[in-house]
Amino acid sequence: MNKIYIKGFIANDLKLTTTQNKKSILKFSIGYKGYNSEYETMFYNCIAFDKKAEFIYNFFEKGNKVLITGKLISKIIKNENGSKNYNSIFIDEIDKIGNFMKKPELEINSEKVLAEFNNSDSIITSEIIDEIE
Repeated sequence: MNKIYIKGFIANDLKLTTTQNKKSILKFSIGYKGYNSEYETMFYNCIAFDKKAEFIYNFFEKGNKVLITGKLISKIIKNENGSKNYNSIFIDEIDKIGNFMKKPELEINSEKVLAEFNNSDSIITSEIIDEIE
């Protein structure tokens, strides 16, 4: 079983892109307090696909406090300086912490939309993973 839960904040601006196969990909980082340090902030790269990517892009923004559930994926990238291991979270679910919305006029339906989002499936294939860098 590969499942990770992270409670933190969206640490940067959301970046929504589209692959050659017309798949939406959203990338951002989540910051959280480190386990062994009271003041150290740790970061994970997060990735969402298709409708989940579009949903997060439309309803969330930098600074929002969130709880993310996902799969921890490691990828080794080799270059002329050697190999580097990158860890990312492929998002399965995201929940807001507190009362916020990027677009306040959508707040009324946010709980319903969030429930639909968290129940939807995104299929992660090796082709999608290879397109992410």
